[in-house]
Amino acid sequence: MNLLTNRVSLLLFGALLTLAACSDEEDPSRRDLLIGTWEIQSGELVDYQVTIEGATLDRSAVQGLAVLNPDIASVDQAIAEGADVLFPSGTTIVFNDNGQYTLNDLSDIIENSWTLSDDEQQVTVQTGSTVGPSQLVFELEELTSQQVSFILDLDETAIDLENQGADDLPLEVDDFSIQYRFNFSKQ
Repeated sequence: MNLLTNRVSLLLFGALLTLAACSDEEDPSRRDLLIGTWEIQSGELVDYQVTIEGATLDRSAVQGLAVLNPDIASVDQAIAEGADVLFPSGTTIVFNDNGQYTLNDLSDIIENSWTLSDDEQQVTVQTGSTVGPSQLVFELEELTSQQVSFILDLDETAIDLENQGADDLPLEVDDFSIQYRFNFSKQ
């Protein structure tokens, strides 16, 4: 009986040590979670505000006026399509642990550097662009080992509309701020 009690005690002690050892393992950092290849799953317009011919309008106001004015409808459509322009279907981005990334949007390959903010809430990518923004800052909305959701805020300081074909719009956009959400899955 005493031998059985000793064996059960040893077994329980061993199980306790195993559980304690497992709980000491640290969760991977957000930086570690980002390392790897990600493919775009969806991009969507979250919200925007534009100043058109001196009037500042939010998305719902533009959509309301679009019923009456097809020129305003084209502004709304162009902004909504921006998510697909930035990251078309099939786009992949590889975050390397050496601080370099490779973006392949099936028409162009961009290689440059990336950093994660000290609080691990923002990813900054250097674009190397001479006509667009030299860097983009993405807010990490959600990050798991298999999914990442980025929020990208753009405004007139980040994008020069004239260099991006805004002359094709029927109305002059004086000022804007746009927010997009991009969802990627790990490959």
